[in-house]
Amino acid sequence: VTSVPHAKTSIAGDGAPPRVVFHCFAGDEQAAARVVEAGWYVSFAGTVTFRNAPGLRAACAVVPLERMVLETDSPFLSPHPYRGRPNRPGRVGVTAQTVAEIHGVGVERVAEATTATAAEAFRLDLDGHACEIIRSSEISSPERNGLAWIARHRHADEIAISDNGIG
Repeated sequence: VTSVPHAKTSIAGDGAPPRVVFHCFAGDEQAAARVVEAGWYVSFAGTVTFRNAPGLRAACAVVPLERMVLETDSPFLSPHPYRGRPNRPGRVGVTAQTVAEIHGVGVERVAEATTATAAEAFRLDLDGHACEIIRSSEISSPERNGLAWIARHRHADEIAISDNGIG
């Protein structure tokens, strides 16, 4: 769903689907509050990091982490300072850092909460999985840019890097 009016029109005709996620949310504070009040999810991408997006950061501030997911929308919407370049999944950590600053919490809290929210919103089974944030220096990657999100299976050596912290 891309806008609150679009969602209301769709719901008026067909009724609400079981889950509604506002992909790459670009609304204002009031729209974000309406989405949350309706029990829906809000997804933020790299745009929340843009210097010219104080309204989007205000919207982010009213969305509880338990109703929020993070995404890259790769290859689009790279966060600042990568704006204008193709986005990559590992850059979701830059977005998470901005969200952490907005909410006044640690980035670890953002990782835990948004991973749990994504699992709920998308009906993902995380049984036996733990969300961790690791320094990108621990990841073999041509682009080491701060934080990367991983989901690591506790009983295996599988690691997957993904947009929303789950592999």
